[in-house]
Amino acid sequence: SASYDLSRIRFFTCNAKLMYTNIDTDHALSTIAEFLRTSPLCHDIAAEPIIWALEIIMPNSIFQFGGSAWKQLQGTSMGAPPAPMYAALYFGIHELNFVLQFRHVLPFYQRYLDDCFGAWLLPANPQFESHDDNWMALKNFLSYGKLTWIFTNLSTSVDFLDLTVSICNNCLATKIYKKPLKLYLYLPPHSMHLLG
Repeated sequence: SASYDLSRIRFFTCNAKLMYTNIDTDHALSTIAEFLRTSPLCHDIAAEPIIWALEIIMPNSIFQFGGSAWKQLQGTSMGAPPAPMYAALYFGIHELNFVLQFRHVLPFYQRYLDDCFGAWLLPANPQFESHDDNWMALKNFLSYGKLTWIFTNLSTSVDFLDLTVSICNNCLATKIYKKPLKLYLYLPPHSMHLLG
């Protein structure tokens, strides 16, 4: 494992813009099928039954909202049981390429479905080197199919999910992050949730 001078580390987060809706079904199915059939990571997986099932389920996703049933016409239905694994695999295949390509400036990167957290390594001599080209290249590379990502600025402190991660006095510090308004804890009167 490598060690890094924390004074050169900046954190970032990014979030996929409407990830499930923006997963192009044809692109995802062909990408996943090729990966399952050809990747050495999948040599002991029975690829064809998985591909066959996804080709039936994902273009024909029916979901229930309130008292009515709907067919998802574009993207992936969030309520479909395979949707989280399908979305994670689709973008994970792409991640295998960019994590290798950017490893010299990306010492840490993790994604949880549509939320990413990364550590970015600034140049040792910023007056002679710029990180802007690599930073823009990473942002462009993360866009995949119809997926686009919204990035925070590079910073010594970021909020990621329920944590604030910071660099303080050349040490890594974390604390619990609470959103200013926790409206998600309360059901509004017009909610479609069943009562009782």
